Amino acid sequence: MEIVNVQIARTHFGYEDHGILTVNVFYDGSGIGGGIGGYGFTKYPAAHVKMMDELIRVFEVDSWEKLPGQYARVECDLGRPTRRIGHLMKDKWFDIEEFAERMRGEMRALGMEVK
Repeated sequence: MEIVNVQIARTHFGYEDHGILTVNVFYDGSGIGGGIGGYGFTKYPAAHVKMMDELIRVFEVDSWEKLPGQYARVECDLGRPTRRIGHLMKDKWFDIEEFAERMRGEMRALGMEVK
């Protein structure tokens, strides 16, 4: 795993081509580009708002619309999905796999079927 400095290029909250509601953050920098997100919590749409909230808190901005342009760090392994994106200067990270596991736990606690 490598940690690389990047700049958030754009965000997306909406439906992807195949009709699944998702949240994504796309970045560019240091000769790489990529994104984090893409989980479709179709049975638990509150997860999308929670993800947006956590990202807003990591970057210490007051709205989703202020994320593009922010400088960040990503933990990446070339050819694999980005797992973590974090504040450039502070030890504050958003870990997509940890987040997804917490959301699955919340879904189980609500009696929802989880795959």
